[in-house]
Formats: sequence, C-alpha cells, structure tokens
Amino acid sequence: MHYVLNSAVINRPGNYEYRLLMEMEAEVWLKQSRFVSRVGSREVAQLIQNRLGVHCPLSREPIVMQPGDEALVVRLMYRPPDPAAEAAQVRRAGSEIGLLKRTA
Repeated sequence: MHYVLNSAVINRPGNYEYRLLMEMEAEVWLKQSRFVSRVGSREVAQLIQNRLGVHCPLSREPIVMQPGDEALVVRLMYRPPDPAAEAAQVRRAGSEIGLLKRTA
C-alpha cells in the first residue's frame, strides 16, 4: 500500500527506512503510484497541490503500515500556533518531504 502522510507514523514494531526526497522525486512517486491519503492538515494538502501538482484529499483515518508499505511524508517544519497564521508561516518555515518504508 502507498500512503501520503503529514507526519511519519510508526505505530507498530518493525524495521523502517526513511530518506529525504527532492520535490521532483516526490512528484514522480505521487504520479506513478496509487496512494491513499491520510493527510489531516489542510495546509499540507494545499502545499502538495501547489508544489507537486497532485490533489490530496483530507483524511484523519489511522493507518498500520505492513512490511512492503511506503508512505510519502510531507511535513511542516514547525507547529503553527494559530490556524489563521499557518499559510504565511508555511512559506517562511518550510517543509520536509521524505519516503518512509516498512521493510519488515
């Protein structure tokens, strides 16, 4: 299964790998994979749409990654104090894109 997340989720014991991706790599991953969105942040969903050109629906459903699953993680580099200020802070504070894989 391929997921898109707004934070890395490791909720079961196992072996995981995580590496940072360039935006172009993330865009290719998104466009070549069928993915399930578990992005609960509007700002992250909008960032994915604006910077990677892919619609990412909002969903707060939990996941349990199984061996072989991958997750594209797009996370903000801060915790916004006020939802009304988030959009401006995304531009200033930035974000990180990574690929989380459960290997065993």
